[in-house]
Amino acid sequence: MALCCKRRRTASAPGRPTTISFFKLFSLASRTDWILLAVGVFAASINGAAFPAFSLFIGDFMDEVGTSFATGDVTGILSNVRTVSLRLVVVAAVAFCSAFAWDAIFTYCSTTITTRIRIEYFRAVLNQDVSWFDQETPAALPSRMNEDIFKVQEAIGYRVGLTVANFFQFAFGYGVGLYRGWQLALVMMSTMPLLTASIAVLSRRIAKKTARAQNFYAEAGAVAEEVGRVLSAMKTVVAFGAEKRETERYGAKLVAARDGEIRAGFHSGVMTGIVFLSIFFTYALVFWYGGKLIYDGTNNPSTGEPYNG
Repeated sequence: MALCCKRRRTASAPGRPTTISFFKLFSLASRTDWILLAVGVFAASINGAAFPAFSLFIGDFMDEVGTSFATGDVTGILSNVRTVSLRLVVVAAVAFCSAFAWDAIFTYCSTTITTRIRIEYFRAVLNQDVSWFDQETPAALPSRMNEDIFKVQEAIGYRVGLTVANFFQFAFGYGVGLYRGWQLALVMMSTMPLLTASIAVLSRRIAKKTARAQNFYAEAGAVAEEVGRVLSAMKTVVAFGAEKRETERYGAKLVAARDGEIRAGFHSGVMTGIVFLSIFFTYALVFWYGGKLIYDGTNNPSTGEPYNG
């Protein structure tokens, strides 16, 4: 993708691609795109806050039901059920509308931006010096362009909205937790360093493995295109006995790409396992500490009453 960021590149500096910031990916976004993206971020934040609101209403409902059962007020239980049901319907409607909005907006904007990137990418290739093509593999450019732009579209599309929604879900969730019971919330937060560090380290390893596999696939695509040109003169191929050699050359590139994908998948599996390990470890820790608070009769500072489960 360095071609789009630097229109003119000489053959004397073919080295590693230039690393750009995340926001540089939006350099071809129009004013309309930026307005839509702002609306999408707002919708994603609302969608993320809907889940803590759902938990808050359910918690209030359980408290009211417990009080009604203790006093034998059946009418109060039915009234609370109707009230909470209406609130949950409103939350569900807001969550649906906001999720639809941010998903549609980020998908639309990522598609329009990557379309402009494709045009600039192709224009940048055509504007290169002839010597540049001696350093690069022109046959691998179409495959590499499709792979790169697909990854850009993923990076600036749905995943951005999902990240924003998850961030606000995290922020509002812990905000509600700290407000309703800061002891339990702090205990839950104690596991965050393990989760964050493991994801950061393993994500970097996966990115390196994926980039390496992508290079192998691009080289294999270039070999396949060369073979395709050779096949147009099949008699010559047979005459020189090049079938086996070209097949082995293409297969070697695919095997290298396959091994890279397997290693990336292994690290992805390890990361997923550590994430779920941290989640269930957090559940176990919170259930243990919550039981201890109930057993000890500790008062909840937000309500002034003992924890009752």
